[in-house]
Amino acid sequence: MEIVLGYGRRFSTDGRTGGDERALAWLFGTYPANVEPSQVLVKVAALNSLYHTNVFAVTEMAEHICGLGIDPALAAGDLAVVDRIAAFPVTRDRHYSFATKYCSWHQPESFPIYDNLVERLLWSYQRHFNFGDFGREDLQDYPRYVAVILSFMARFGLGSLMFRQVDKFLWLHARERYRPKRRPPEGA
Repeated sequence: MEIVLGYGRRFSTDGRTGGDERALAWLFGTYPANVEPSQVLVKVAALNSLYHTNVFAVTEMAEHICGLGIDPALAAGDLAVVDRIAAFPVTRDRHYSFATKYCSWHQPESFPIYDNLVERLLWSYQRHFNFGDFGREDLQDYPRYVAVILSFMARFGLGSLMFRQVDKFLWLHARERYRPKRRPPEGA
């Protein structure tokens, strides 16, 4: 558990990730509702920019979210809200990663974050430790993904932690493991 907490501290104190985290916490705390288009637009734009979620129609995504009336579902921890946001009719793209992050910033105790790097890391852990009964494709189904995260937490004795703490560990560990190291410039 100390390793996971250590990664969380590193995440939160890092200049980039910690700054992004503080900015998003302030923004989502200041504008918790999802009914005013300009407030939702600012949240969508900031999250998309800071987390690189590839939503290319941010204004339309904000309108989409406002039209869904998601606040009661978020408050109830209804996992189906992720798929409602992800099913973006404007581009017909499924914005799954964005939707998990958007929901998590509203209710971090109910919505763990999906990221493609985290998927890769979880699948590696599954192959080595067999901590649950799932296939890699199950990580694209949000209720199943949450069950996998809970299985991961149980297998490694992390049940007393919050999703946000585990999210930070998984993402930072995956980034270190899978992102190529930057090479120094020529002649340096």
